[in-house]
Amino acid sequence: MMQSKVEIHQFLSRLIKCIEFNFSLTGRALVEKNLLEKKADIKNLTENHELDMNVLRQTNEELQEHIIRVERERQLFDEKTVIESIQLKAQAEREKNSMIKSHEMPFVQILLKRKNKSSQSMPI
Repeated sequence: MMQSKVEIHQFLSRLIKCIEFNFSLTGRALVEKNLLEKKADIKNLTENHELDMNVLRQTNEELQEHIIRVERERQLFDEKTVIESIQLKAQAEREKNSMIKSHEMPFVQILLKRKNKSSQSMPI
């Protein structure tokens, strides 16, 4: 009976070691499974991050092109405004000179008539 107790004890001891080994394998398998899931998550996040970066680069390029286009349009508008201002000033100067000449003519004619009358009335 003693021998059977020893055999039972050895059997139970081997059984416990076997269970512990299986448990450690199960724990390890769980850790490996979690590790693989985390690697897959990291890969997905990395791919999404790269896609986001590509979208940001494209948007940035479009914004830069838009800024350049707006600056060109503003520069052209400024140049056009300066040209129009110069043209309007020149036109205003021509109209002023034309008005002055149109008002000067009657005075010049009056002065000429006076001069002619005074030269006719004065004997030579």
